[in-house]
Amino acid sequence: MKTRALYLLLVLLCFSSCKKWFANPKEELPAATMEGKNTFGALVNGKVWLPKGRPHFFQSNLNFIYDDRELAIRAYNVEDEDYEYMDIYMSQLEREGIYYLNDPK
Repeated sequence: MKTRALYLLLVLLCFSSCKKWFANPKEELPAATMEGKNTFGALVNGKVWLPKGRPHFFQSNLNFIYDDRELAIRAYNVEDEDYEYMDIYMSQLEREGIYYLNDPK
């Protein structure tokens, strides 16, 4: 009898702590900052695209590389069998500032 009660208590405890599994949060773009918070997001065809998952066990889903006036950003979105990535590369960065991707200069 004690075993059944303990088993029932364990099952109830497990289900009561599983709220995250069933949650479906609305995805939003991260706030724009200039503080180096390691956040990234984009609107692709009107849908929010955020880095998720990991392409490999030891690899992050977001990489920033700055070297000698060149900036490379690579973000991965890995969910189950779906594997997407986005590369952004900019060269001739002269100084700290805001650079627009659609600026031909």
